[in-house]
Amino acid sequence: MGINEITGETVEINAKDGVAFIEQASPLTRLHYFDGQFLRADAFALEQDYHRTRTRLANLAGGWGVVHGLGIAISGAQLRVGAGLGVTAAGNFVLASGEMQAAIADLLATATPAPASGNADFGDCLENAKGGVKESAALAIYEVTVGPVEGQCGNEPVFGKLCESACVSDSRHPWWREGVVLRLRPISLKLPPGSAFPTSSVHLRNRVASGYFAAEPWLTPSAVSALGLANELWCEPAGLYGRDELVLGLLVREAGVNRVLDAWSGRRERMDTQARGYWQGRMQMRPWNVFVAQVLQFQCQLSGVFDAGSGVIKPADDCAELRQLLDKTRQELEALQKKYSESAEKIISSFGEKPNKKAAQEAAGEAKIAYAELYELSNKLAAANLGQGVLPAQRMLINAGFIELPPAGYLPVSAGKVAIEEQLSRMFGEGVALHYHAVRADEIAHLLAEAQHLQRISLTRGIVQAGEPEQVEIFVPDGQVVDLQVQAVGTWWQVDMRLMALFVFDLGSSEQTGEAAAVATESGAANLELLRGAERATGLEGEQQYTTGNRVNSLLRSLTLAGLARTESRANGSYGLTLLTASDPQQAVELEQTGREKVAASVATGFSVYVAGDVGGDPFDLGIGDAIDLKAELRVLAGGRGTATMITGELTLLARKPQGAYTELLVQVDLALGDRSPSSGEGSAPQTARSSLSFTMLRQGNAAAAGSFIVDDRYHDPKNSPVFIDWEETPRRARLSVNAASEAQQVVLQKMVRAMMINTNTGIASGTALSKREQLLVMNALATMPAASST
Repeated sequence: MGINEITGETVEINAKDGVAFIEQASPLTRLHYFDGQFLRADAFALEQDYHRTRTRLANLAGGWGVVHGLGIAISGAQLRVGAGLGVTAAGNFVLASGEMQAAIADLLATATPAPASGNADFGDCLENAKGGVKESAALAIYEVTVGPVEGQCGNEPVFGKLCESACVSDSRHPWWREGVVLRLRPISLKLPPGSAFPTSSVHLRNRVASGYFAAEPWLTPSAVSALGLANELWCEPAGLYGRDELVLGLLVREAGVNRVLDAWSGRRERMDTQARGYWQGRMQMRPWNVFVAQVLQFQCQLSGVFDAGSGVIKPADDCAELRQLLDKTRQELEALQKKYSESAEKIISSFGEKPNKKAAQEAAGEAKIAYAELYELSNKLAAANLGQGVLPAQRMLINAGFIELPPAGYLPVSAGKVAIEEQLSRMFGEGVALHYHAVRADEIAHLLAEAQHLQRISLTRGIVQAGEPEQVEIFVPDGQVVDLQVQAVGTWWQVDMRLMALFVFDLGSSEQTGEAAAVATESGAANLELLRGAERATGLEGEQQYTTGNRVNSLLRSLTLAGLARTESRANGSYGLTLLTASDPQQAVELEQTGREKVAASVATGFSVYVAGDVGGDPFDLGIGDAIDLKAELRVLAGGRGTATMITGELTLLARKPQGAYTELLVQVDLALGDRSPSSGEGSAPQTARSSLSFTMLRQGNAAAAGSFIVDDRYHDPKNSPVFIDWEETPRRARLSVNAASEAQQVVLQKMVRAMMINTNTGIASGTALSKREQLLVMNALATMPAASST
């Protein structure tokens, strides 16, 4: 038995089923009342202490933190704290029944660091604090804390004491009043992300909050390590954190100026018991009140960077800033141009009238002012660093001041045409890799809770350490996973065509000038080089050349291509066509039956055609003598080699007349053709020539219903087949066909074959005529843009 124990000989104990221990100095000692007992002030004080101690111990069992209120704000040079209630880690109440405010200068004059033990000194009477902080130009960080305090007040006479004369008088304070003491506690923090990523004042708030979250002064250090796992602490009970004050937030000052006041970085609300927090710290877990504080700190800071009434983050889009600067530059240049014009006219007028010295000085002064304005504009453009590399990637959250994010949080997106992926990638920047999931709305709360113990998200680590982005999961409540390929404007078509469709537009080739014919010859040589690549690919190089005119003629008539096309009717009245088709590899397999068919098979292997064209308007809307621009690009690829032909020019309307149910136009087309082939050499200029031709166009119907469009030579020569383009609306379909193979078409075929044959001196058999109105191209409209994975 210790000397501090009371035994059954000195106290009545009603426990008979065990060994009882009652300490003589137990703080839970209360008064036992009975009649005739002599009571003194000490007896009542003991009774008060008993109840106060039980309450404090109950508070220790329930945990510490802010219960409600106690919000902080700065008003001028005053620090304000709202009414509220909290419980300190020592178990004492902090009750503010009304708003408190104190001058920051006064708080700094008495500021001292928190005791190393985490406990603040507490006494019955207030004493003048010693210390104070002398600020410099460096960054200073302070905890804003509140703690309990009590003091005696009032005055009441004492009417005599035992063993004293009745004439002796005295007075005492009859009341103890409890209140709050407001303090600033200077602290030091390691702020992320170090010197590896440049930061500015806009990042200060988030950096300070992240530094405090990393330190978390009250949390027990982790024991999840080789040394910690060998420690006996796992066998010991939880310890208590006993700091007798609450942190309400952090104040950051620099050179005597308030920079940041952030509540949730330091504020922790009362949610868990101390034992739970102790073991969570030991096992490298994050207590719930810390997790909630991190989420709320982010949401609070994020709410301040939105434009009022919208979900748009205030930091301006880099491109938007550039556009605004350029637009302002344009306006200022227009104003300067006008001013220069007026100044020049005035100077000329003045000197024409032989101005005096004063007039000349005034004119020179105006020119000097205008020059100064132009110089200022030049400086603004120089500050924008135009032309110095690509535009910076979007980092909206970083630009808004965020370096780190909590393990989980909520981000707003704008419903509309812009995909969520694009919106969020612009928010996060290139330092993270985003993974998207569509989930039920009621699953979001569960997912948030699951993130309690995850690491914070760094927005800059993946930028500093290229190739190691942070992996971030994005959960979209009630989201739908859709194909987010960019939907190109216009109408999409499925195309099935024969290669002959490319050569039915003779366009007056029989009337070509010598220069145009030269272009055709050069183009043929280029295509010959293309086919020699196919020859080498098939292993025929150096072998005996074959007379293959008939075979390739048949191939050109039978080779089919399939692919996609897009037509577009633009707001400015112009029209566009893009077509991409390719041959079926199976055709080459079927052709390559014997060694003598390898040339034909090589032509069909990997044969693809790309056509892009633009017409400045509808020719049938033109007036006599009016013109529209033309532009086209043709690329052909076969055997791994290719050619490209660029065409620019204009179409001029020469005449118009009705022709039965049709409207007939006589048009003239002036073209500039540029051809680039493999034989041209890398970096060489394209071979160019000019050509002028005329032909007729007939149309019946319109684009909104069934109709027909015919292209023919200007003389309607029966030897040449017109080209027929028919369309219908239900189903939406367009067809291109010809009557029969004409002599002119054979000329075009001859040029094509000569370009593709190994022996360019080989002739070509006339072949059988095409059947009447032979269909060469069919386009079927699609409901929407096909998926990128479709074939």
